[in-house]
Amino acid sequence: MLDWDGNISQAYKVEKAKTNLYVVDPQGEIHLHLSGPASAETLSEINLKIAELLD
Repeated sequence: MLDWDGNISQAYKVEKAKTNLYVVDPQGEIHLHLSGPASAETLSEINLKIAELLD
């Protein structure tokens, strides 16, 4: 992502020097924001949120 002035990073509360993952619905609503290293727990959280949104 190119965000020269930092507006997008600020709006999405991006944590610098960390991986940031968002689950966003087709309307653009953020349902989950995780940052940091991946783990079995975070992958489970992501899968649960996606399954919830698909139901």
